[in-house]
Amino acid sequence: MPSSNVIKHTKLHDEFLHECVKPFLVDHGFYPMTLAYHDLTPREGSGWHPRGYAHASECLREKTCPTSIFLKHSSDAIAVSKVADCSFMVEVKVTPEEQDSGNMAMEALPLLSHVEAWKWRGVRCLYVHWDESEKTHHGFWTSNVPYWDNVLIPIRNTKREKDWYVRLVRNLAPDHGVRFTTSNWGSGEPFMCIRERILKSVPDWRDLVAQESRNCEKAARQRPDRDQWVGRPIYDA
Repeated sequence: MPSSNVIKHTKLHDEFLHECVKPFLVDHGFYPMTLAYHDLTPREGSGWHPRGYAHASECLREKTCPTSIFLKHSSDAIAVSKVADCSFMVEVKVTPEEQDSGNMAMEALPLLSHVEAWKWRGVRCLYVHWDESEKTHHGFWTSNVPYWDNVLIPIRNTKREKDWYVRLVRNLAPDHGVRFTTSNWGSGEPFMCIRERILKSVPDWRDLVAQESRNCEKAARQRPDRDQWVGRPIYDA
C-alpha cells in the first residue's frame, strides 16, 4: 500500500492537474485529454472486465520491468489546439510543502525519454511545476530543459534494478553523473533536481501556454482555405 506521503503527493498532483492546468488550457484554446495510465485504466465497478482489469493500474504501478516502466512514463495529458494543427504533451510536477527544498525534483527517465522523442521525432512536451510552499509556477519545453547535474538512484532498489538504471541513464544522458541516494521519497526510480538558483530563472508555465496559444492563432490566420487542401495536412514551420 502506498505511504501517506505518496498518497498526499498524488492528491496534490491530481488536484493541480484537473483544477488548475486543464482549465487554463481550455481558456487558452486547447482541448486537454488525459494520457496517464492510472487515469485511462477502468476502475473497479466500471462494468468492463470485472475479474481483474479494474486493478491493472494498481498492479502496473508496482512493476519495475522495462516495459512496465515505459508504459508508466507517458505524460499526464495532451493539449490539442482548437484552431491550428498543433498539439503537445503536458507533464505535471508538484512539490508538497513538507518536501520543499527550493528545488524542482522529478523522475529522470520520463524526462530523458521526452527529450529523446523531441530530438528524434519532434514530439513536444511541456513540463509544468507548482511549489505548494512557495506558491510559485515554473515550466519548460523538453526542447529547452534547464541545467541539472546528477541523476540520483535510490539505494532501496535491487542490485539488478540499480545496474539497469545506471546503464539506461548513461545511454540517455552520457554527459551527466550518476549517484546513489538514501532518499525514500517518490517511486524509487532515478530522479534529478533543477536547483533553486536555476529554477528562479525558469519561466511561468502559464506564460508558455499563453505564447503557444498566440502562435496557434497566428498559424490559423495564415492557413490557406481548407477547401483547397482537402486531405493534405498542413504543418507549422
